[in-house]
Amino acid sequence: MTTPAKIGKVPQKMKRFFSRREGLPHTEVRDVAAGGSGVYALAGEHLCRLEKGTFKTIAELEGARSIALYRGRVFICSGSGFYEIEEDRVARHLEGDYVKAVLGPRDTLWILSRDKVVEWSDKVLGEVRLPDDRGEPRSLAVDSSGTIWVATGDGLLSYRDGEWRRYTADGENGLLSSDVRAVAVDSAGHLWVGTSRGVNVFCGGGWETLTGRDGLPYEDVTTIF
Repeated sequence: MTTPAKIGKVPQKMKRFFSRREGLPHTEVRDVAAGGSGVYALAGEHLCRLEKGTFKTIAELEGARSIALYRGRVFICSGSGFYEIEEDRVARHLEGDYVKAVLGPRDTLWILSRDKVVEWSDKVLGEVRLPDDRGEPRSLAVDSSGTIWVATGDGLLSYRDGEWRRYTADGENGLLSSDVRAVAVDSAGHLWVGTSRGVNVFCGGGWETLTGRDGLPYEDVTTIF
């Protein structure tokens, strides 16, 4: 039995907006992350931490794209590598053009670059090359079975048992759009796929769709947490 996917609305009174007045050095917020080590925002190329209602810049990294929190530590994916950010230093663990890192089912990080996916836990545990005919890689998720999901500009990719498979808007189980911006797996095992025309959700029995008719304020979905 599967649980249907749902979206909810946040009451207006619960919203709070952060800008330069609250310490953000840039209004282009590329990513946010929250965990035991705190609340972080990537404002432009500045990594900021929320402290008593105000964001404080703790590092600046050229080409920074996304934040990952892992075992109480803070990491950044950037165009020049995969970095760990500490109070007094910035350490590069991997060289390359990295996009996104997420926690996998084996308590390891899975890190997406422009041409591969790397499993990492203080050292490289393995890697999978992306197919040559891929679109631009944008995000990834790893489900409880170990299947790797990669959002690209030309569909959604999945990797299992040594083979890649592509889902597009033209396939039998078609997405709302082949322009896939984001992908995530929730605690119930649902796969959420953000596209330029709404959200597809796989709940085990098939794909569901969520668009403006279902309450989405915007159908061009770029990030899913």
